Amino acid sequence: MRIDGSPALIAGYPIQQAARYGFLDGAAVQFSKLFMNPAIGVNTNAVGFFSGTVQDVEADRLMVHLTIDDFLSYLGNQQMPRLLWQTAVSMRCTTQGAGC
Repeated sequence: MRIDGSPALIAGYPIQQAARYGFLDGAAVQFSKLFMNPAIGVNTNAVGFFSGTVQDVEADRLMVHLTIDDFLSYLGNQQMPRLLWQTAVSMRCTTQGAGC
């Protein structure tokens, strides 16, 4: 992405048009913060603040509204049995026995 006054492009399209074409559906998004303090020098490392995936996109001529779910929301949506059972394997093993 260039910050020289030209518009930001996604796959060669402006952001509003790319959103309408579905390029942002399911995209991974990361929001980071950069704290700068001239007294301690230049800091080039940003702190990861939020990451997730785009769930819903609403685009018009002036703006794009993204609904983003956190990656942790996938843990709550997993289809798993409530109780998981495993067969027990009982093995008697002594330190001097065969196969130990």
